[in-house]
Amino acid sequence: TKTESKAEQKAAMLSGKEYKEEIEDLTSTTALKLADLDEKAFALLDALHANGNAKDAIAQIKTTFAEMSRDRISNWRGYSYTLLKKFDEETYKALKETDGRRRLRGDRKSERKESDDRRRKADRDYERK
Repeated sequence: TKTESKAEQKAAMLSGKEYKEEIEDLTSTTALKLADLDEKAFALLDALHANGNAKDAIAQIKTTFAEMSRDRISNWRGYSYTLLKKFDEETYKALKETDGRRRLRGDRKSERKESDDRRRKADRDYERK
């Protein structure tokens, strides 16, 4: 509901997760805050968990963030998500393929080139008429 604070919403997202204790440990022993993990991060953690890798990924993030202060990184949400992606890129790619809402970034240029080629052909065909 709208009356819940963002912290309460994040806590609700974490509730029932098999890796809840690891996330709580991570956010209490490093500069990472629970608010830095968004829905995408939890979706990726869920996918990693399904492969048995969520706790290892969290442990790696904890090691990375162990000595970092909050002011060293300007975008904690993006940085923590990138670390999760890099931990297991195959799981990330599989998650993106099933997600349907967004494409993998690498596909954009080839799709745009095909679109441009089609547009140029259509322009040439029109000019010939």
